[in-house]
Amino acid sequence: MTQPDPGQLLEVAVTAHVRIPRDVLVTALLEALERRPELLAAALEKMQQPDPHLTIASPRWPADTAAFGSLLRERRTEASLTREQLSMRSGVAPSTIRNIECNRHHPTATTRRRLMRVFDPPPA
Repeated sequence: MTQPDPGQLLEVAVTAHVRIPRDVLVTALLEALERRPELLAAALEKMQQPDPHLTIASPRWPADTAAFGSLLRERRTEASLTREQLSMRSGVAPSTIRNIECNRHHPTATTRRRLMRVFDPPPA
């Protein structure tokens, strides 16, 4: 039986979300990198570049965590929403909302996006 090309095996694993045993995946990755070492250099270079999809920029929402939490509380109270109601609309736990508002939690980009969408829905 012939072995599949390591590059093809990796492509199938990534695009089809196939579960492959770790040892098989590691072996395929190492073989692919031995054949094309420039792939490792390109991957490392790409990892050093900021991902624009992870940056949450909005003219109405500050990047600073403390300022974000203060504005979140202000917007929530102006909308007459409890933390529980905001939680239901955003999918963020009420305790997380409280901790963000009190500057005890630094929200991830996903959490910020979920909260921001409640007050600034994306255009249709």
